Amino acid sequence: MDNPLSWRNQYIEQVAYIDSQKMIAVGNVNHGPDSTIRRIYRSTDGGATWTTIIAEVGQRGFNYVVSVAESLQVVSVQRGDEIWRSRDQGLTWSLDVYSSNSITDMCSPSANVIIASGFTLPGHFPAISKSMDGGLTWENVFRDTTLAATIFLKVDFPDSLHGWAVGYDGLVAQTADGGDTWESYFLDSVNVFLTSVSFIDSINGWTIDPTGQNGSSLQLFRYGEPQNSEEPHAHNFPQNLQVHPASPNPFNNTTNIQFSIQKPGNVSATIYDLTGREVIQLQNGGMAAGAHELRWNAGSLASGIYLCRIEWNYSIRHTAKLVYLR
Repeated sequence: MDNPLSWRNQYIEQVAYIDSQKMIAVGNVNHGPDSTIRRIYRSTDGGATWTTIIAEVGQRGFNYVVSVAESLQVVSVQRGDEIWRSRDQGLTWSLDVYSSNSITDMCSPSANVIIASGFTLPGHFPAISKSMDGGLTWENVFRDTTLAATIFLKVDFPDSLHGWAVGYDGLVAQTADGGDTWESYFLDSVNVFLTSVSFIDSINGWTIDPTGQNGSSLQLFRYGEPQNSEEPHAHNFPQNLQVHPASPNPFNNTTNIQFSIQKPGNVSATIYDLTGREVIQLQNGGMAAGAHELRWNAGSLASGIYLCRIEWNYSIRHTAKLVYLR
């Protein structure tokens, strides 16, 4: 380790609190065209001073760090798919596992639980992974192979159950069961590039497109009831399409897919397998406002995971995971 370092002299990517005094920061310094000096810093006085724990040259730097509640572990991600772990509150680190996805962001909504947003390797399909043991093992809880090159960039949980992930093309996914299942849709606006998301509770949150459109410097999208009618560049999250959990799910033979639309419009509902191949189209045409139900009989198809995408007026889409057990 070297001497304590001043905050203002370091290039920091992200900071995580272990407790009120202990903090971990990750950052990088360019070191030639093809490498970087990746660094991990530790503070024990609330950020007043910092000590370098790791400073080494690598092809990719550290970009994300998360403190896993109550387990005294800290997990950091090197840009892409490498996951590093500390089991002693950031004093020592080791390369633990390689993620099956390229990770763009992480958060820890509850003890030992980590949610990671990103995209598949290969394919660049949007993906979300969940770990129940502080990052030792991972499960893919969301992957949409119908959306090539549309990736998640950020994920946020205001509590242990409710979470949102956002990314390219206005893609949004949300969960109400701690990240076990997700529904996805697109904001009803074109050329949207969502780079950040923050929720203060389960009904109030914001996401930002910093590139803007129509000459604006940014676009701010709000989830929940408007709190300030004069807030600039503010748009509500779409509420025109609501998709309810399929029932039963998992299912044997037949499942019912329920959804509601607030306005009449064209609705398509299509089943895909995990390779992105279309299996069947359940609906494609105009539908009246109100509640609707579609029934899918999987018949002789192989057991496994299928994706149901429902789209309203070619702009707002939800994708749900269906588990077929023959």
